[in-house]
Amino acid sequence: MKNFKLVLLFGSLLAVLAVLLQFFEYKYFIGRLDTSVYTSVVATVFTVVGVWVGMNILKSEKEVPTPAPIIVNNIVAPTNEINEENLKNLNLNDREYEILQLIAKGYSNKEIAQTLFLAIPTIKTHTSNLYSKLEVRSRTQAVHRARELEVL
Repeated sequence: MKNFKLVLLFGSLLAVLAVLLQFFEYKYFIGRLDTSVYTSVVATVFTVVGVWVGMNILKSEKEVPTPAPIIVNNIVAPTNEINEENLKNLNLNDREYEILQLIAKGYSNKEIAQTLFLAIPTIKTHTSNLYSKLEVRSRTQAVHRARELEVL
């Protein structure tokens, strides 16, 4: 809904600008320049606004997920504090840690790729590096090991 309001706001501003230009009969104030000059100016404005809107939309969609709570017999176990020292010793980069959190939530490689806007082979590479650093061979073992080390 926020994105729709933003697009509506910019559309309205552009419409007001067009009406103002027509009202003041811009031909007489600006002079007799070639139409390619005006086209270039309008294209540049649209490009800048489009890049800005796109960056804001992607920024809002790229929120880092929080780790899922552990549920045993319909009782939510208290979440442990993250052991920063163990996390630092594992030498995980930010992307590997994001992927570990998504694995813990039960996401597939395809879902992780869609969430992080990455290719599936990239996710597989990060997952492989993650397994190596955690010294495990599967997703389940990775999550279990991360919880043992209190990094999830």
